[in-house]
Amino acid sequence: VGIRIGVVKRGCNGMSYTMNYEYPNGGQGCSIIDDKGVKLFLDTETEFYITGTVMDFVENPTEERFEFLNPNAKEVCGCNESFTV
Repeated sequence: VGIRIGVVKRGCNGMSYTMNYEYPNGGQGCSIIDDKGVKLFLDTETEFYITGTVMDFVENPTEERFEFLNPNAKEVCGCNESFTV
């Protein structure tokens, strides 16, 4: 089991990240990265948008969330949910 990461057209800046579970027999049409025992499945059509992106898990007293630090993003919305490349 791993995590499939992709990008879809939505949000106030045009592009938004997606995350879903991916099972061992899946993974067609994507690149597979094994990092620290976690398999990441990257949709090949969205690799262009997320190459170089750092994904971090943020915990604080009010929330727990994944944060994407994308060097390709020209603009990011105020809630950090969507971006423009």
